[in-house]
Amino acid sequence: MLSLGGLIFPNFFHINKNNHARYPTRLFTISLKHEIIMNKSDLILKLSEKHNLTEKTTTHIIDAVFDGFIQALKNEGRIEIRGFGSICVRQYGAYTGRNPKTGTTVDIKAKKSPFFKAGKELKKMVDY
Repeated sequence: MLSLGGLIFPNFFHINKNNHARYPTRLFTISLKHEIIMNKSDLILKLSEKHNLTEKTTTHIIDAVFDGFIQALKNEGRIEIRGFGSICVRQYGAYTGRNPKTGTTVDIKAKKSPFFKAGKELKKMVDY
């Protein structure tokens, strides 16, 4: 058994440089903050196993979906997935900020940023 940060892990776990316990097959990552983190490669692996697809095919599908999302947002569109949530681009106006280190004022120019709003069903599932 391996103990780290008050948590005990079986010997088949590996602790990486970011203090995450990682299962060797990368099925999931456990953060010492008790969070389960899923990244793009984990998503591809899970989907390919669940639907008996090759990882290469699943990668092409995931890339196509993400590329579609990016193009929609670039064209000022909105992505809405019922039960999950919506993503839109929000416009933030220019303002005058302050450099906390030097105290000098800095002009911050206007920018656009993606904004995610969780759907009702997702909120209910997360608040178990």
